[in-house]
Parts: sequence; C-alpha cells; structure tokens
Amino acid sequence: MKISRRNFLLLGSGTLVLSGIGLTYSSKENFLQERLHKMLGDFDISDSDFKRFNEHFRSFISENRYDRYHTMIQLEKFTINGNVDPLKINERIDKWDRRLVTQFITSTDYLERQGEKVRFIGAYLPCRNPFADYSFA
Repeated sequence: MKISRRNFLLLGSGTLVLSGIGLTYSSKENFLQERLHKMLGDFDISDSDFKRFNEHFRSFISENRYDRYHTMIQLEKFTINGNVDPLKINERIDKWDRRLVTQFITSTDYLERQGEKVRFIGAYLPCRNPFADYSFA
C-alpha cells in the first residue's frame, strides 16, 4: 500500500493532537481541586470535605455545563500564550474560575484557617460573606 505525502502528514498531525489531548487530560474528579490550588496556592483540605464541596458546587450547575467548564480548561492549554483565543475561552474560564473561588471561600473556612486544614462548613450560612460591608453608618 502506497501512502501519499498529504495523507502521511494528516495522519501524523492527527496522531500528535490526540496524544497531546491524552497527555494533558485531567480527570473530572480532580480538576476542581487542581484549579483551586492553581488560583489560591497550596492549602490542605480533607478528601471528605473536598468531596462535600465538590457536590455543593456541582449542585448549582448542570452536568453539561460542568463538562463544558472541564473542556474549556483542557482547550486553554492549546491557546498560544493566551493570545490566540478566537472562541474567547479565556474570558469564559475567568467567569467560571471566579464562581469557583467565590463558592469555595464562602462555603469553607479558608480565610480564617490559612496554613491549617481547611474545612467545608456549608453553603450560604448567614454572615459568612467575606466581602460584606458591615458598617451601618
């Protein structure tokens, strides 16, 4: 069987793309924690507390939207220094990252226990918003 140069190049580039995706693919179970560590730095949280946070975060969005967020994170690795972004993936990721960090800060004691083990304390407890302005003057 004779293979043309064009077919050889197409086959080779397709193989490289698929192997690149396979190497950079992170599991859906761990990518939220990886994302939080990337944005907030190193923190310690038990597996059970993070599992509860993960369930809490995922309860607000559909499985389809969660999958899209995960896919956008994977596609972000293929943008050239964040400059070539025709689908505006970086803007969408920024929106989701802000939501993730906000949910994490307001449903854990991360700000109070920096350097210690972070605990999941629940969602939307009264007076837990670190951005609230309590000056009633």
